[in-house]
Amino acid sequence: MIAKSPELPVKSQTMRHVDDYLEVGQKAGASDVHLAVNAQPIWRLHGRLEPIWPDAPLLTAEQTAALAEAFVPDVYKNELNTRGDSDFAYENEFARYRTSVVRQRLGIEIVFRVINSRIRTMDELGLPERLKLLTRYQNQHCVLHSAKIRT
Repeated sequence: MIAKSPELPVKSQTMRHVDDYLEVGQKAGASDVHLAVNAQPIWRLHGRLEPIWPDAPLLTAEQTAALAEAFVPDVYKNELNTRGDSDFAYENEFARYRTSVVRQRLGIEIVFRVINSRIRTMDELGLPERLKLLTRYQNQHCVLHSAKIRT
């Protein structure tokens, strides 16, 4: 089954803050958002890395540096300047993210991985019906087993 791309909530544009890109990604159900120099904004959607907008302009070194400057806490900016990279948790109103900021040869690259705070149901995961039956059997088996022990 080929997954249908979601309708994008905004038109292609360069955004002023990483939260704007993350909101677009969150609404579409992306698991990752990548912002790198000389690349279009990219997301991982349904397991595939692809541009968020096919017609988006490439990000410049100045743009990715400004994006990093606006959201990276000072302690991690120091780490980025000394080591060349920093990994930390970032949270906004949409979700929590595992964040990696790296100084590459061309400039700053930022990658966000969505940390899911909600466990998806078997239906949402698209698991087959027989797995649901198996979990019911396991639960019933445990109940029966514990009832035998008590008697």
